[in-house]
Amino acid sequence: MVWDRKVIYGNSPVGQKIEHHLPDSLKWKIQLWTLKDSIRFCREQLAKGMLIRTIGDIEPIMIQKLSPILNGTYNLKPGKDTTPKSEKEKKLEQTADEVYKKVFDSLS
Repeated sequence: MVWDRKVIYGNSPVGQKIEHHLPDSLKWKIQLWTLKDSIRFCREQLAKGMLIRTIGDIEPIMIQKLSPILNGTYNLKPGKDTTPKSEKEKKLEQTADEVYKKVFDSLS
């Protein structure tokens, strides 16, 4: 996420979801995990002797284990985002639908 002292911009699916749901998303509860917590949570998935030095080393394993909807990079079982759509998301979808219709109607 980027903040330019006026506006917050989401530069990832999670960041965009937070941005699109402002100001309500400022009240969302999140969990922050330490590297030690993450290793403990994933101990069954870790190969014996596997060296985990940073959160980046264990992030793919965490994503595969938890299957978070908004993280598609390592998510092997992506589901459907059931977060209610914000007004901003509805407008973005409407704009995309209109552009899609213009493009494909012009090909007919």
